[in-house]
Amino acid sequence: MMYNLTSCRYLELVMSYKIVVADDEDFNREIVKDTLMDEEHDYEISEAGDGLAVINMLEELNPDLLLLDIGMPKMSGLEVLENIRKKEIYESLPVIVITAYPEEKYHALKLGANDFIAKPIEVVDLRLRVKNSLKLKNYSNMLEDFNKQLEEKVRERTLELKKALDKSRAAELEVIVKLGKAAEFRDLETGVHIYKMRGYSKLLAEKSGMSKADVNLIYNASPLHDVGKVGIPDRILLKPARLTGKEFEIIKNHVEIGMEILSGHESFPLLNAAYYIIKRPP
Repeated sequence: MMYNLTSCRYLELVMSYKIVVADDEDFNREIVKDTLMDEEHDYEISEAGDGLAVINMLEELNPDLLLLDIGMPKMSGLEVLENIRKKEIYESLPVIVITAYPEEKYHALKLGANDFIAKPIEVVDLRLRVKNSLKLKNYSNMLEDFNKQLEEKVRERTLELKKALDKSRAAELEVIVKLGKAAEFRDLETGVHIYKMRGYSKLLAEKSGMSKADVNLIYNASPLHDVGKVGIPDRILLKPARLTGKEFEIIKNHVEIGMEILSGHESFPLLNAAYYIIKRPP
């Protein structure tokens, strides 16, 4: 099974990213912004000075990365992190926490931060961590696209198999009907008997507590319980007078003939069910 990998929106190198820089200090935001603007990638950087502004900006921009300072007014960075990780839409959003207090690192990671940068910020450290986080985001998005393609292929294949199965079952049912009619054409009494037995079989199956699927299986398979009569000579099957003992023994052979006709069809539920209906002793 082949998949169109080139259709994934992140397969090729992504050169443009949306980044939100959240810090209550203008100076710190400028340092981050200036550092990243020197990179070869096209970073579209938006700034937020407090926690509430971060929440609003995420909803508006749907960024690729959040650089989040912990000590902010209105809502701390940790509160922002806890808030966004509760929402499914932000589960895969990379968050790099920035703080001057290393002891806050573990709390932030526990709340769902992906990485950590200590203040004062080192240029090389910032660039590498941002680049790595975005690369991982790309891989995550690529995997998501692959999974969607796979799910679609599975849905398509399942539908194809269902159609093929329905067609096979329809053909199998048609075989049942045709074979039943073959017996009916040989003997009118047998034809009437077949339809009566079909109704009785369904009623008994329902009364015995069988599932709807099994009831339908027996209902559709029962017309073949006398299919072996096609192998009985007309002089015996259609004889108006009382059968002799020898003739009666011959007509009883229709059970063996029917089993022979229907044997070897284990992969066809209806034919297989009809076989066991005939095989079952009186």
